Amino acid sequence: MKRIVLICILLGCWFAAFSAVSASEFDGSAAYDFAVQQLALGPRTPGSEAHAAFLTLAEGAFSRAGWTVQRLSGVKNGETAINLIIERPDGAVGDRPWIVLGAHYDSRLNANEDPVAANRTEPVPGGNDGASGVALLYGLAKSLDRSVGVRVTLVLFDLEDQGGIAPYDEWCIGSKMVASYYKNQARQTGIQPDAVVILDMIGDPELGIYRENFSDPELSDEIWAVAAESGYDKQFVNRARFSVYDDHIPFIEAGMRAVDLIDFDDPEWHTVRDDLTNVSQASLQVVGEVVLTWIERYSEKE
Repeated sequence: MKRIVLICILLGCWFAAFSAVSASEFDGSAAYDFAVQQLALGPRTPGSEAHAAFLTLAEGAFSRAGWTVQRLSGVKNGETAINLIIERPDGAVGDRPWIVLGAHYDSRLNANEDPVAANRTEPVPGGNDGASGVALLYGLAKSLDRSVGVRVTLVLFDLEDQGGIAPYDEWCIGSKMVASYYKNQARQTGIQPDAVVILDMIGDPELGIYRENFSDPELSDEIWAVAAESGYDKQFVNRARFSVYDDHIPFIEAGMRAVDLIDFDDPEWHTVRDDLTNVSQASLQVVGEVVLTWIERYSEKE
């Protein structure tokens, strides 16, 4: 995914007219437990038994939480990506704003950033980079009030993290498929997501999420305003530091507003040490509260 560019931007503010933050009901414990379950499977690398087991695990868990799950598959460079699109049964009913929240679930085949040369052909466990974003989406699925006035779709992307590895070669293959799917739907229906939020590497025990340069500025303003209001300005740093090619880019290129929530300052990134010790329940709780409150506020502002 990823190339770094250091930049600076002006601070933004939003939501001054709304009531105080109230999303303390986010279930960080459930989110963390789902990270534990994912990592117990082993690295969810393409074509592995753990990859197949993850799909069974996720389909069952989100279904039991009251959501419907469908597979959206496609082939790229001869390899199949299996994405999961997760909706509430009444999700598409009515004319409501539509939010898509996404995270990738695959683990990288090669730990190419590991400081130990012998480890660089080993798979990455995919703790912070993989399991944390999916875990947070599960926590949201368990916590989101059904009365919230927006349509919420959760998407789990496959083949995000295999860039530079043959035969996959590209980053973000699964999200490219989903963005194309939504764009094609919009041509027929005139309806596309109003906002897309990507959650990547958000379980870092030393959480520091900076604004990402390619992300939609207005959505970023909204989310960072909620974080500051919640007292999480140290975890959500209101200045830009990175430009990242991540799962939000295909949606932006398809004409949708998207933002990437990513803590890219992780020394365990693409190493064999990106395991469960690299996922913090406290960090999941912080990000979950912010995102859940933002969803509630988004429905109010519409």
